[in-house]
Amino acid sequence: MVFLGNTGFRWPIAYFATREISAPEIYSVFWDAVFQLHEWGFTVDYASMDGAVSNRSFIKLHFTEPVTPRQANFMVTNRADMRRKLAMIMDFSHCVKKIRNGLLKSGSHGLPKELMIDGKQVLWSYFRDAYTWSLDCNTIAFNRKLTPSHFDPDTAEKMRNHLSEEVLDSDMLHLMETYQASMDGKGGHLDSTVKLLKNTSTFIKIFRDKRPINKLCDKRLTELDDVAKFFLAWERQLEESSLPTKDKKIHMLSYECRDDIISCINGFLGFAKQTLTIEATAEVTPAMINSDVIENVFCQVRSTHNGSNTNPTVAAYGSTINSIILGQSTISMKSNAKSVGNICAANPLQFYTKQPLTKQTKNMPKQKVLSNVIDY
Repeated sequence: MVFLGNTGFRWPIAYFATREISAPEIYSVFWDAVFQLHEWGFTVDYASMDGAVSNRSFIKLHFTEPVTPRQANFMVTNRADMRRKLAMIMDFSHCVKKIRNGLLKSGSHGLPKELMIDGKQVLWSYFRDAYTWSLDCNTIAFNRKLTPSHFDPDTAEKMRNHLSEEVLDSDMLHLMETYQASMDGKGGHLDSTVKLLKNTSTFIKIFRDKRPINKLCDKRLTELDDVAKFFLAWERQLEESSLPTKDKKIHMLSYECRDDIISCINGFLGFAKQTLTIEATAEVTPAMINSDVIENVFCQVRSTHNGSNTNPTVAAYGSTINSIILGQSTISMKSNAKSVGNICAANPLQFYTKQPLTKQTKNMPKQKVLSNVIDY
């Protein structure tokens, strides 16, 4: 577990030696951590996690029928402070990879999915064709980031965040629109693909935006809400159609993927609105609301300390976490606690001196070393 403040303050708070963990166990451990943090003056307003089965079940434990997580916008009562709500937010990077993986499976021959929006197919071959066209028919590529690994990723490449984001961002949207325009009016079959890319590019752009949101009237909040409405409308369109249930599932993303997207967006919107309403001077930075911080801690544990070890023991993990804690700053350069002028910010793990720890004498003549050599 890692605590991440709105100002960028980061601190690992707990780790557990387990092979696997169930939703009720997560529930107990999570709320114990929230209460412990509250006792030390830290308020937990959201929890970010990936889409593991146990994590989804953990979220559902907070709701009783007939209320569903969607109906509550994935906001639960904060048991440590009953006046506040706590947002359950699925990791943004996980959601983007789930969308890309759904598209990878979308094809008209032998693939498990055949995504369809407004009666028009959204196939992975359309993305590959646009990429091939940009290489074969243009001197300069429209999207220089794209490589064959984006369109035929292996098992390891499917885990790379940038590979999934770069096939769904604004640059890919520009390429697809240019590719469609080059067909001289015969690219109508790409309309739904362009529509999907318009929403995924907005989704990525906002959650990678490092500019803080400090007002409820910020247009990015409205744009995110529109993205959520697009995915809900796509789902509703197919569910209300006369197609057989089997075909409905084939023509849209998996339920887990759709639920994760709504959790990510509505959870973030609920967290942002609550924070900006309660604290007038508060700011929320969209680019910080994800699980990247804990992935970075994992990287430090596996490679930065104690050599390169992708599978550390419990004992090694504990000592490494201590090294990470002692080696990091307790203040954020983005907050008001940073140094001002000649005044250093308080930091219990560091101390400052105006003189070097080891005094060096200057302009002192070197002493000659006399040695007598005696031959026998």
